[in-house]
Formats: sequence, C-alpha cells, structure tokens
Amino acid sequence: MEGAFVAALALGTRLIYLDHVPHKDELNHVLAARSLLSAGNLEIMQGADPYDRARVFTYMVAGMFRLFGESLVVARIPAVIAGVALVLALFLWVRAEAGRAGAWVGALLLIFSPIALQLSQWSRFYTLHGLLVFLACLLVYRLFTTPAQRGWAIAARGSALVLCLLLAFHLQETTAVVAGGLVLWMSLTSMPRLWRRFPEPRQRKYLVGGLLGLLALLGLAAVLTGMAEWAIARAGHVDVWAERDRTNVRFYHFLLLNQYPALWTLFPLAVLLAAAVRPRAALLCTCVFGVALVAHSIMAWKTERYLSYAMPMFFALWGIAVGVTLPWIKGQLYRLLSDTGGAALPRRVRRPAVTALLIFVALFAAAGSGATSYAFKMLTVPDAEWGGFEYRGDPNWVAAAHMLGPLVHEADVVVASYDITSLYALGRVDYLMHRVRTGAGPIPEFGSRGKTLARVITTPESLSIVMSCHAQGLVMIERFHRNKEWAVSSATVDYLEAHTQAIPLPRHLRLHAYGWDGRGENAGSETLCPSLP
Repeated sequence: MEGAFVAALALGTRLIYLDHVPHKDELNHVLAARSLLSAGNLEIMQGADPYDRARVFTYMVAGMFRLFGESLVVARIPAVIAGVALVLALFLWVRAEAGRAGAWVGALLLIFSPIALQLSQWSRFYTLHGLLVFLACLLVYRLFTTPAQRGWAIAARGSALVLCLLLAFHLQETTAVVAGGLVLWMSLTSMPRLWRRFPEPRQRKYLVGGLLGLLALLGLAAVLTGMAEWAIARAGHVDVWAERDRTNVRFYHFLLLNQYPALWTLFPLAVLLAAAVRPRAALLCTCVFGVALVAHSIMAWKTERYLSYAMPMFFALWGIAVGVTLPWIKGQLYRLLSDTGGAALPRRVRRPAVTALLIFVALFAAAGSGATSYAFKMLTVPDAEWGGFEYRGDPNWVAAAHMLGPLVHEADVVVASYDITSLYALGRVDYLMHRVRTGAGPIPEFGSRGKTLARVITTPESLSIVMSCHAQGLVMIERFHRNKEWAVSSATVDYLEAHTQAIPLPRHLRLHAYGWDGRGENAGSETLCPSLP
C-alpha cells in the first residue's frame, strides 16, 4: 500500500505539464517512430540516414503511437512509466535496507529532483536507462549478499543482470562506467574474504600479483582490440556548443553544490553513517555514484542529464544514512526536550514536538536547495512564463509555425538554426545555420547533415549565396542561438538585419523570424546557383 502511494505521488508530479514544449532531442524519436509506422524505416527525413540510436526506445514510442495515436504526450509515456518505476524500486530497496523513514527520504528526493522530473517528461531514453542501471545494481547486490542461493536462482538473477546491462548499454554507452563501479564494489566486497582465506604472506603476495597481472592482461586486451582507443575517443568527443566545459573537472561539483548544498557538503558524513550500519549497501551506492561522478567530470562533454543515471544512488545513500541514524537522533531530541522542557512540556506532546522539529530541519534544508526551487517552478509555471533556459523554456516552434501560416509554404527555402525542430514544426528544412561535428569531423560549408539532409551554412557569405539564388525565403533562429559562433554568429545576425525583413513573433516563443522577397545582390550568382545544393 505504501509503495502504491509512492508510485502515485511520482506519477502525479510527472503528469503536470506533460504537454510542455518539446525539446529538440525528443523529436529524433518522434520523427523516427512516425517514419517506422508509415514507411517501415527509422528515417527522420525520407532518404536520410536512419536514426538508429537507442532504437529499442524508438520502437516503444512507435508502439505507443499505434495504441493511442501520435502526440507528444503519448510519445512521453515510456519515459513517465520508467521514471515512476525507478522511484518505486528505490523506495522498496531502501526500505528493506534502512526502514520506512529512509525509504521516504530517498524516494522524495528522487520524485522532486528537477532533472528526474525533466527526463521523465521527455520522449528520450534517459529514465529507462536509469531504471535498467538501478535494477542491474540491485541484481549484483543480491547475488553477492544473499547466502546459500540455489543454482536456478543464481542463473535467473545472472541472466536478468546480463539483460539489464545489455539493454542499458544499447541505450547509453556510459553503461560501461556503471560496470566499472560495480566491478569496484565487487572487488572491495570480495577482497576481505580472499584476504582471510589466504592468511600466509606468500599466499597474499601471489594473490596481489595475480590480481595485478589480470588487470594488466585486461588493459592489454583493451588496447589490442581497440576498446581503449574507442573509449578515449568517446570520452573526448564534445559538441561545439558544450566545448567551453571540456576541461572543467569541477562542473558536477558546482552543479551539486547549487542543487543540493546541504546533501553534497555532508556527503562524506552520509557515507560514514550509512556504512556504520549497512556497509555493503552504502559501499554499493558510493562506488556506483563515485565512479560515475569522477568519470563524467573527466569526460569532455558535460551536462546534468549525463549524470542522471547515478543520482538515484546518491539519493539512496542519503535515505540509508537517514534511516539508520534517525532513531538515535529522535532519542537525543526527546531527551533534550525532556531535560529542558521538564514539567512545562507535557509528556504526551514531546514526541510530536520531536517530529515537528525534524520536519522543520528538513524543510529548512530544502528551502536552501536549488533543486527545490526548480522543481516547484516546473510544477507551477507554464512554458510561456518560464524565465530561464534550465529544464523548460524551449523555443515554441509549433506555435510559431501556426502564426507564420502560409509564409512557410510560400518560401522557396527554409533556413533554420536547428533542423529537427524545423522539420517537426514547419514540415521542412533546407539549410541549417549551426556547426555540426560528427565522428569524421565538422560538416563543411554546404555539406549535408546525414539524418535530415539539411545543408550546413555558418557564414554571412554562405547565407548571401542562398539568398541570391532563391526569390523568397524564411529564416528561423532560436534566441539561444543568436550571436553564437557555433550557430548564428554576430556577423550573420548583422547581415540578416540589413538584408531581410524581421517577422514579429511573441517574445515567449523565444524565436526570431526573418524573410526576404526578391533576388539578392550577390554578384556572380549565375555561376554559383547551378552548383548550389
């Protein structure tokens, strides 16, 4: 019954504003699922490269479309279900390890985590990946902590573990980081047992030497098979818009300090408190979260959602720490009230007074947390009134498309600062004003982006050529992309304002529109236009 209430609370929060303005990453799966149902392939644009990243999730979105019809809300159902299931799994595990109070602490932290709220309302694979990672961690924990298991139970749990890890890796390559955290936990858990089993110094030398030799062989195998090169390349890859944080190893430290100042600064204490009573569970949470934090701090591409799969372990650890220490804290507070209040505070109100004090402490800590203010805003403020760009407030291309009406269809070409959103909302995109980096390097000027076939242009000169070769055109720029060298540079903005006509759009749409009607002034267009893609 308690678990059902937790799941209902998680579901209720994730249904609020579920129809919010889409984020561009969501539209990859939406458009690919649409293509899967209509043409039987995963093409975002007809004739383009298939969008096969996390194709299992795209199939899930397509299944939802087939059952309930196509809409953004329907596309987000798999993420909502996975997000709710993750909260429930965390609650049940922490309750088994540290009691009801700790389970509620961990579950509430996850329920009202702003990044968990955001990803549960995205048609994207992050919450499903987080659920699979958490289940894999619990399966490893059960395999190593349950005594005298039957052979069929070990086989079943082992098979489930392999399936969870394979599916998780299919969704996100960062599952390799999770595997590293689990290997570290298994090693630390097994080492004392092995140390006791081989008490003689010579035996222990052989043991240590064997383990070091095994590590060396694994490293050599990674180099010879190309796995090491692949891992280094993936860790060093970063898109142009996120380049500035490439070497910022304290990115996640400052993020956690802003979101959870009390929990993050006292995190070492929480580890010690949890480990004092539940050492294996505390060590599991610490290894998985710690390895993920260190790995992602070193990797080039940094953003909050990349660490989201490890945050449930952070919350679970705090749930365990609170659960195992709360009885002692309550006892000390009751004694304090008894000693200081004396006869002035009746015995029957002392326990409710202790509860009230603990609630006040929790609310005081929550009030100083950035996560609380963001979560409250996400649950109470619609997109149009969202001030910043964190979590919500994406440009509303769909509303802009309705306002522009026939201009979209009359234009010879559509130039957009992002192609997927233009394709989804306007139904077309010809040129992309955004630097795009692929595994082979940056796409050159007028080169084609594989998944949408849009041609990349990034300079005023390229825009001038396009304008000179087409009588009518429409340019759509997200406010966040204006005056960015990796998108619409200041020089390009100046050129647009001098050679096109601004089309007014409401400010809350966070979009700028420009149009031109008539041939441009580019000399030599007779030779350039025939070769223009």
